[in-house]
Amino acid sequence: MSKRRRMTPAPPLFRLTPAQIHVLMLLDDGPAEDSVGMELDQFRGCQVDVAERLKDKGLVETQFGWRFTLWFRLTAKGRNLLRTGVR
Repeated sequence: MSKRRRMTPAPPLFRLTPAQIHVLMLLDDGPAEDSVGMELDQFRGCQVDVAERLKDKGLVETQFGWRFTLWFRLTAKGRNLLRTGVR
């Protein structure tokens, strides 16, 4: 009788798409207390859509800035995911 091995689930970082990981890395602009993130106009192509999906996952947040500009920043959860691979 053979024992079946259960596969260990992938760490949360590896459940993201390469595009999602890339956007997280773009937003990782330094320590949390100094981080300003990226303004909406700085994103290219579909990166805004990717950032919105990351926002739905709680990894990115948006804030309005001066003159109603929209900024995307990593949340603590997103920053931790990049650093450790887990949330």
